[in-house]
Amino acid sequence: MVYVGSFDTYVYALNASNGSVKWKQNYTTHAMDSSPVVVNGVLYFCYEDGSVWAVNASTGVPNWVFNTFGSVDTSPAVWNGEVFVNVSGGLLALRATDGSELWDVTSGTIQGTPVVAAGKVYVGEDESFFAVNASNGNSDWEFDLGSLDVFQATPAVANGRVYAPATDDHLYVLNSYQGSLEWMLSTHGALASPAIANGVTYVGGADGTVYALDASTGSVLWTASTGGAITSSPAVANGKVYVAAGDGKVYAYALPVPPPSVARPSPAQLVPDRSLRSQGSMSNR
Repeated sequence: MVYVGSFDTYVYALNASNGSVKWKQNYTTHAMDSSPVVVNGVLYFCYEDGSVWAVNASTGVPNWVFNTFGSVDTSPAVWNGEVFVNVSGGLLALRATDGSELWDVTSGTIQGTPVVAAGKVYVGEDESFFAVNASNGNSDWEFDLGSLDVFQATPAVANGRVYAPATDDHLYVLNSYQGSLEWMLSTHGALASPAIANGVTYVGGADGTVYALDASTGSVLWTASTGGAITSSPAVANGKVYVAAGDGKVYAYALPVPPPSVARPSPAQLVPDRSLRSQGSMSNR
């Protein structure tokens, strides 16, 4: 199944093989700006009017709805029986089974979809980026830009690092446990959400450049140019990187292919060559 939200207020459930509509339903009269999330047969999504929904993914029948009385234009994140939602003015945690509120954090304008990893929720708000405990919402750490620039894109978290783009044309890479800066990339335009795969960070910018970076050090492995601004995360699959650009095109880049490994012979197949004779002093014995 493929699940899609739309500006026409409907949520569509499509057959992944042929695109036929299994069900469609509009739950409010408002548009949906973000992607639905599927976990254990339940579809979670948010509308512009601030409502958060959980419906049966097979039938579309609602399980519950929670009204945040704010604006929501990002996807929810689901982890360990909790649903995390970025609402205008705060971060909200709901119980996945019934939609009851567990905790909320009041803050500035939170940007991007929350990311959950190792029991922490990572989000950007205005000019700071922070991590909170996923169980109770207590603050873990905060990284402040000290400027009017903002963390507006969804971060990526992998191998103890948080990759957070900011509008000051930098990708900030923070230690996910302490929030300390490990390295940063300076670009010529604001960056979109990054993708991490096989030790490489892929990210696109407003100037149309695609960057492939060593995820540990930030060294640039390669760059490529598209014909328009990149405002969404790259996708990595089957040895290729796929990037959508503002010129209406999708670009695919092949990843370098490592040299084939040489198979080692089985010791049982090794046969000594007894015709060989040693040279030098050994030959006089």
